[in-house]
Amino acid sequence: MRMRVLLGAVLALLSGLCVSCSGNITSEPTSPPEKTVPSAPAATEPAPAVAEPKPAPVEPAPAAAAPKPEAPADPAPAPVAAAKPPKPAAPKVVREWDMTSLPADKQEWKFPGLTPQQTAKGLWYGTESLKSGPVLENAAIEASTAGLIQIEAHATGTRKGLAPEAHRIAAIYLYWARTGDYEEGEWPFADARRIAFTQDKAQPGRWSAKLAGHKDWNEEISDLHIRYELAPRESGKGKGNGFSVFTKSIALLK
Repeated sequence: MRMRVLLGAVLALLSGLCVSCSGNITSEPTSPPEKTVPSAPAATEPAPAVAEPKPAPVEPAPAAAAPKPEAPADPAPAPVAAAKPPKPAAPKVVREWDMTSLPADKQEWKFPGLTPQQTAKGLWYGTESLKSGPVLENAAIEASTAGLIQIEAHATGTRKGLAPEAHRIAAIYLYWARTGDYEEGEWPFADARRIAFTQDKAQPGRWSAKLAGHKDWNEEISDLHIRYELAPRESGKGKGNGFSVFTKSIALLK
């Protein structure tokens, strides 16, 4: 009971206080209450992260060298002409007779006919025989020193009306005799020691014969005989055979 009376007194006292406070309040408008901005919660520092081991630095690969410019290709070599085979060495002259210039006492060869004459075309003689030619006596030629004989000669007709094809030498032969081939009163030249000349197609006036290798071309050669065989006259104008034979040169070669 006493507590209730005490509580009532306290409440009455408080009511009086509230009335007196309200009388003292002025009529000025009151400003709106300030808004309080809630402060942001304090940031909490994150826990320090565990440092991961740094990878070892990778050295950059060396830059590839710039390709060198290609050198211009060498031009294709010019085609090389096939080498020509060397020309065979000219045969060595052993003995030679130039009938266009040799004095009469140096000619050595004896030609048929009564009056052989020296001309620019060679030593000339006239004949009607189809077989004739000069002889060289006492030649004294060692067979081993000469292996080839060469002649330059031609023939022409001396009678009018002689066919052109008759103005030629048909064949030439060389006869020889060695010192031991002589017999008293016998012609020393025999067919066994005879060789035919070959005509040069490029130079029809040149003839040659190979002596080396013939079984009887040996020892010392004493005499030589060149026999021209002339083309016979064809039938027609003129009578008999008439020829002019020219021997330009004779040479024995090694």
